[in-house]
Amino acid sequence: MLVSFLASTYLNDYLLITFVAMNTAQEKRSHMLSLVEKWCGSGQTQQEFCSFHGIKLHTLSYWSGVSKEEKSPSGFIEVLPTNNAIQKIEVIYPNGVS
Repeated sequence: MLVSFLASTYLNDYLLITFVAMNTAQEKRSHMLSLVEKWCGSGQTQQEFCSFHGIKLHTLSYWSGVSKEEKSPSGFIEVLPTNNAIQKIEVIYPNGVS
């Protein structure tokens, strides 16, 4: 079981610390990506959001990158010849390698 620190707040001069128990890495992934979505919609800086939610700036930054990777296309597209007589397709990479 994974246990993750979620947040700390003060209530009547008492420090309340919230922990979230996650049974799997997938639950942690889901939770962290959910926090990234909340941050994106919060209007706060990463630092402000992290301070409020009691998470490290690096952690939010890491999961923000993971979220962007999931949303971006893989960089590959399907190429279909327009003429059935074409037998060769040449691929030229941006760095000039073909």
